[in-house]
Amino acid sequence: ASDQLGLHLSLGPASVARTTTYRGRVDGLLDRAMALVGQDDEEAVRWARVAADVAWHHHTGRFVTPFLEELLIDVGRSAVPSVDLPSGGGGIVHVLTEGYATGGHTRLVARWIDAQGSVAHVVHTSPGAGRIPELLADSVARSGGSSIGADGGGGLLHTAGRLRSLVVDAEAVVLHTHPWDVVPSLAFAHDGGPPVVMVAHTDNVHLVGHEIADRLVTLRRAATEVASTRRGIPPERIVEVPIPVPDPERERSRAQARAELGLDDDLEVILTVGPYYKYIGDGVIDFVDLVEPILRDRPRAVLVAVGPPLHGRFEELHQMTGGRVIACGPRLDLATFFAAADVYVESHAITGITATLEAASHGLPVVTFTPPDRLVPVLDSDSPGLDGLSRHPTPEAAQADVHQLFDDPAAAVARGEALAGDVMAAHGPAAVAAASSAAVSGLGPPRVRAHEPARQGDEGEQERHRQLHFDLAGHRDGLRGSLLRAPHVAPTPGPISVVLLDRAGRDDELVARIAELLRWRADVEVVLVRSGTSTADLGRTLS
Repeated sequence: ASDQLGLHLSLGPASVARTTTYRGRVDGLLDRAMALVGQDDEEAVRWARVAADVAWHHHTGRFVTPFLEELLIDVGRSAVPSVDLPSGGGGIVHVLTEGYATGGHTRLVARWIDAQGSVAHVVHTSPGAGRIPELLADSVARSGGSSIGADGGGGLLHTAGRLRSLVVDAEAVVLHTHPWDVVPSLAFAHDGGPPVVMVAHTDNVHLVGHEIADRLVTLRRAATEVASTRRGIPPERIVEVPIPVPDPERERSRAQARAELGLDDDLEVILTVGPYYKYIGDGVIDFVDLVEPILRDRPRAVLVAVGPPLHGRFEELHQMTGGRVIACGPRLDLATFFAAADVYVESHAITGITATLEAASHGLPVVTFTPPDRLVPVLDSDSPGLDGLSRHPTPEAAQADVHQLFDDPAAAVARGEALAGDVMAAHGPAAVAAASSAAVSGLGPPRVRAHEPARQGDEGEQERHRQLHFDLAGHRDGLRGSLLRAPHVAPTPGPISVVLLDRAGRDDELVARIAELLRWRADVEVVLVRSGTSTADLGRTLS
């Protein structure tokens, strides 16, 4: 049952039905891609990219799809063009799909480069020079390296050819790419070239590209277990590297930090950091349910949430507590928030390990709720250095721990400092320098990448493909996967309608991605539908 369900948090029939549906959807997309191989290879890999994106957003129970890997390697060997570009030179080349100013993904790359102590270059596979944020550009510059985009506007195959050319003289290539990015699989499908190391930074979801990697880097114990038992990676090809945590900036006093944030000095401050999706519940309890009793019982307690915007459940709790919830969206000045807080409570139902490690490094006591019957330990914080973390099997136990920390500040400080020492010993610059060096060393010549040819798609699938196009366009994350996330390489199923509900609030990211989609595609119509529109009225509007 657990193999069938992948990462779903319950074992009910609905979970089985969802994974079966998603698996069929992904298989249908791959059948379409396979039917195009040899006829229109660019369109084939675009559909393969869509399949990878849908598999990432909607767990099929699989952590890898061998057919997808084989298809990409087959096309990469036969159809990726030679592109004559000057190479980026020697050193380590880190490849990203795109970089971000906030979150743990890009900070990990920047800190790896800082720790490795040698020349590092960065190549990104998505268009636009703005894909490399300042924190990463600064790390690359300090190393004496450079950053460049592999995308040349010629499609996925051309981008793969450019990437292959740019890294030809590299000491090693380290992939930090997104789970739907098929470019590295195409670029490194051939024999020879520099050794390739893939970082499995999305260890709880489907991954594409592991078959072209000489070594897979995992970032914690549960991820290593998934790589071995669910992705089928031989143990000798797996190496564990700790998530880098820099020496903390602890110059600000608590009073100074609170003054900067507009917080009174006598408040009891609970801090949590992470993107909004990590706070959505597991069907039993969500994060707001966890902290609401604490705020109710302690009139001077406030919750500060960095990452989530003030809407949904956070807005409800804000109103319920008379404004004692501050959800301020993504911020770059995390050190100020860490200095201002008394207690750090991990996100739930998905933990944010990088944020937890950084909070601990600043001496904050960390409280986490870990249900004992959770079927998916890969969603929990199990990094080295966190063995002393206070994990509670019930919400009531976690809430009692927070109360105790507020009631005994000296004990809270002592617990936080002990955890900080453990975290920095396991994740500090010295530990990361040794582990990251080991991850890219001793590889020698890359292995010969021999694979069975991709299987043929089923016959008589055309009608199902047409249905899949409709289903994909009508599905929120399917649409994002096929079009909004990468409109410059979207496949061409025909004219597309994007339906937007006119509702309260504004999704700026979605608006920006639709604008980008309209720039790349002339066959898109955006339909605005008022909230409360009936299904019949919607059907008439679309017709």
